[in-house]
Amino acid sequence: MKPLNPVLYNRLIQKFQFVRVVDDGRSMMGDYLPNLGFGYRKLQLVIRDWGETYKVNCPDCNDTKFRLCINHRWAVRDERNRDDNLHLVKCFNEDCFNTRQKQKELHATVFPLGSWANRVQPLQRPTPSYAIPDVPIVLPQGTLLTDLSPEHRARLYLRGRGFDPDLLSRDYQVQFSEPTDESRPRLYEGRIVVPIFALRRILKPVGSGNSTEEWLAGWQARSIDDEQLHESSPKYMTATGTKKTALLYGLPQAVKTTGPAVIVEGITDAWRVGPRAVAMLGKNISTEQCKLAVRRFRGRTIVVWLDADASEDAKQTQDRLRESRFEVGDGARVLLATTPEGRGDPGDCQPEEIRMVIERAIGKAVTMKAPAPQVLRPRVQRR
Repeated sequence: MKPLNPVLYNRLIQKFQFVRVVDDGRSMMGDYLPNLGFGYRKLQLVIRDWGETYKVNCPDCNDTKFRLCINHRWAVRDERNRDDNLHLVKCFNEDCFNTRQKQKELHATVFPLGSWANRVQPLQRPTPSYAIPDVPIVLPQGTLLTDLSPEHRARLYLRGRGFDPDLLSRDYQVQFSEPTDESRPRLYEGRIVVPIFALRRILKPVGSGNSTEEWLAGWQARSIDDEQLHESSPKYMTATGTKKTALLYGLPQAVKTTGPAVIVEGITDAWRVGPRAVAMLGKNISTEQCKLAVRRFRGRTIVVWLDADASEDAKQTQDRLRESRFEVGDGARVLLATTPEGRGDPGDCQPEEIRMVIERAIGKAVTMKAPAPQVLRPRVQRR
């Protein structure tokens, strides 16, 4: 896509990160009519068709549904009536920019070196909670599982639970940390440390494409010897600053796969299902996790597979994902998977069982399609 106003489009990308374009490539259409309202003759632009429009989240009302619409000729001087066109903006959430002053503030926000930068106070765009953590995340000092001896207790523990330590180390950078007095937070016992990575978009100029990078957004650590736990030390530890409700564990691996994506509860569930799975780190999906899944798995089938005792939570997760997809116009399916009888969660299943569960969820959705409409034959009148 080549925007009609690449300068404005690039500035919006840099300021708001995500920009939707509607009616791309279509120029604005309008008529110039006399306006005598100020006691002198002046041409007023009456718009008939906005044409190409850029939609972002409004920084004034903290909108999250891309309801701030900015025309491609916004802030472009009109030579016929000498207007700067700052009025070509509309917030459909709370009509935030209906005054000249607010329009100047938005211009100072988008163009910090522009004509209004030193005259008005720019809008303070809130930093989304899924962005960089407030507290820098630092992994405890440890060793990758691949660098441990084959008979190390951490490798034996994972193999005893049916996981391949080398695979976890290679694909998820799982490591083992020994207890030390210098570690912060202090580890009183040996723990398996699981880094949680998020994706961040790298912005580039128009035409050069965009890419993403991984960054450390948190970690969790589990004791491998529950009987030796220190009295002040829990079985699971989470890094300070980890915003679990804004993260999906395993997302960097899942976005590289194709076919259906699977949403599960915990980290070990995601390990068992494989690289197409992401974990919510809990039973209930948050608003930010919904947006993250809808954005990263656009057009792909999503299978919700929670623990056997969380059927109601699974249905609520399915409904929220469907609603989020409907809001952005994504018609891809959101399906439910059922844990096999005798198993508590996906982490208890064998590879063949996992394949069958996903195939059964997709196959059930296909067979539940609405029946074909009945063809009504015209009545023949007999004489």
